[in-house]
Amino acid sequence: MSAICAIFWWSIARPSRGKVRFEFAPASPPAEFERKAGEASLMPVQFEQVGSDQFQVRRGYMGLVLFHRDKSETIPIIKMCKHLEYDITSRIAKMAVRVKKSVAVTSGHGEIEWQKGSSKLAEDMKDLYDLRDTPLPLSTTAPWTVDALARGGPQTENGR
Repeated sequence: MSAICAIFWWSIARPSRGKVRFEFAPASPPAEFERKAGEASLMPVQFEQVGSDQFQVRRGYMGLVLFHRDKSETIPIIKMCKHLEYDITSRIAKMAVRVKKSVAVTSGHGEIEWQKGSSKLAEDMKDLYDLRDTPLPLSTTAPWTVDALARGGPQTENGR
């Protein structure tokens, strides 16, 4: 758990100059802690503890709950620290946005349909942006009503 704290502290809490803080939830009384952990969608994990003369299987939690105003985001189980900074930062960004920016994702020219799959990119983009499938016409003078345009790997040129 100390590696998780270090990543969180050095990458997020320290640079925030007091705007972000973290704390450990007290684990006692156990029944109340387990109830709150369940409400927050944290998942219990089992740990094997080996002593000099005994072997125990204990239950614990390795998750994270982030709060911002009236919103919360949960990382149910932290398995590896490899992507933890990204996971925390993207969840903070998701909670902080008040109105999602809109992104027109073009279609009609053999583009890669990345937003329709179950890729990490598609999931993350849908969390942060309002993705709109937008057929790209041959020519238009109509104004765009989106904040950005994404065109992923068109295979044909404007209908040719």
